[in-house]
Amino acid sequence: MEDNVTENYDHLFVINPVYPSVALASTFVFSYMFMFTSPSWSARAFPKYNDLTTNGKADWNSRVCAIVHSLIVTPLAFYVIFIDEAVKADPVWGHSVVSRIAMATTEGFMLADLFVIWRYFSWKDILIYSCHHFATLYPYTYNVLYGPMPYFGCFMLFTEGSTPFVNLRWFLHTIGRTDSDLYFYNGIIMTVTFFLLRILTIVPFWVKVYFLFATHPMPGLNLTMKMSMIIGSILLCSLNLFWFWKMVQGGRKVLQRRTTRKETEAVKSKGL
Repeated sequence: MEDNVTENYDHLFVINPVYPSVALASTFVFSYMFMFTSPSWSARAFPKYNDLTTNGKADWNSRVCAIVHSLIVTPLAFYVIFIDEAVKADPVWGHSVVSRIAMATTEGFMLADLFVIWRYFSWKDILIYSCHHFATLYPYTYNVLYGPMPYFGCFMLFTEGSTPFVNLRWFLHTIGRTDSDLYFYNGIIMTVTFFLLRILTIVPFWVKVYFLFATHPMPGLNLTMKMSMIIGSILLCSLNLFWFWKMVQGGRKVLQRRTTRKETEAVKSKGL
């Protein structure tokens, strides 16, 4: 493995302006989507959107942006983790254009989303989502500027594959479709994908971190860079465990309500 690792790292600490530019462009695109594209489309497609409060509309538009972001970066992260030969050879410093574009796109999205969070969300949500976004921005900024840790960044980014199902559940709840089959089955898919992508992967991720840090030569990867990945990953894993616990609690309530409704319908049917 050491034969495939880059020996001279000095040239890697020259900032390539392309990737910060991608991050800035991403910030602009998602800000525009939040302020104009999503409100216009949502108002036409979902009449109940117009009945939401200003904060409710902001939450709605933020989630539309989150789904679009997920659909863009999840396939890119999959490619980096499982296909990109440079990252396979060197998960720490392997040069990967795809990983840097994916993380720059995410950085732009999260910078745009932070504005929404601080402007419209409650203090409780501001605290939770700010922790999530800063835990991502901290290590991703190093990758956007210099390119280190493409494997670890994209591994965490791959978990965004569960985001569309999480937000679809919120949309269905918001428009009053909690009794629909779509709400029920999407809830099952959401829980399964969240568990597979965000919970089941926690142990393999940290095993990879441990063995790589113990055996992989890392000249040029300073303590701040290492800590950005470790601290950010700990925060993200902790939040995912917290959200999964809330998800399971909500799933139990849905199952109980669905069972009760079916029992009631059965009793009425017998009565007829």
